[in-house]
Amino acid sequence: MKNKFIILLIFTTTILFGQSNFHFNRDLPCVDKQFNLFVHAVNNTKYKTVTEDKMREAIERANEIFAPICISFKMCEMDTVFNYNYDILGYHEMKELSNLYVQHNRINVYVIHTTFFNPYIKEICMGSIDSMRNGNLFISQLNALPQVLGHFFGLQHTHKGSGEELVDGSNCKTAGDKICDTPADPYVFGTQINPYITGDCTFKSLKTDANGEYYTPDVTNVMSGFFYCHCKFSNEQYLKMAENYFKAAQKHW
Repeated sequence: MKNKFIILLIFTTTILFGQSNFHFNRDLPCVDKQFNLFVHAVNNTKYKTVTEDKMREAIERANEIFAPICISFKMCEMDTVFNYNYDILGYHEMKELSNLYVQHNRINVYVIHTTFFNPYIKEICMGSIDSMRNGNLFISQLNALPQVLGHFFGLQHTHKGSGEELVDGSNCKTAGDKICDTPADPYVFGTQINPYITGDCTFKSLKTDANGEYYTPDVTNVMSGFFYCHCKFSNEQYLKMAENYFKAAQKHW
């Protein structure tokens, strides 16, 4: 009788834990889609922004990060834009580039030589997965590619609100990036990262939230401001990107 009770207890415990794991760690959906990228290397008379080999390496890295939801990217073509006026991009220049060089029904990636109007910004996304005809993504360094693609699929920076989200997560649905499995992040958009992080990707800032709690953001999250530490999205971020694709009115990408 005792043995039967132990077996029943193990069986019941397995069911309960199985249900709990399924509820809190849902399997990720498979989008099963490859997206075509048209890459524009925005060069000046002296410098080339990117080679095809380096661009393919960056795309392969993005593919590894997006693989959990079966999304991949392929460079269908690459051209060169020769114009020194595009070395430092403001919104006017980005709009002009988009109008002159956009390839419709493709995700257009513009790789610029130096900086945007703010040197601490590394990527800007114009358009989204739900755009009617095209998306225009601008990057000033190749390791910003996964983040700008994250924006394209509807994600915000983890530091959105620059410290408005509380460390305990009690306002995670209304503050920050509004995703609850990404810890609150106090980084201020468009500023130096040195006060926040060490060279080995250890968060060092002693900033505290409104409750006096110290921030402990995930510096490895692709949507954080710490580009050289990026390696993954969170589970809820993957779910949100897949959901945004399935909800998109247009599926011609």
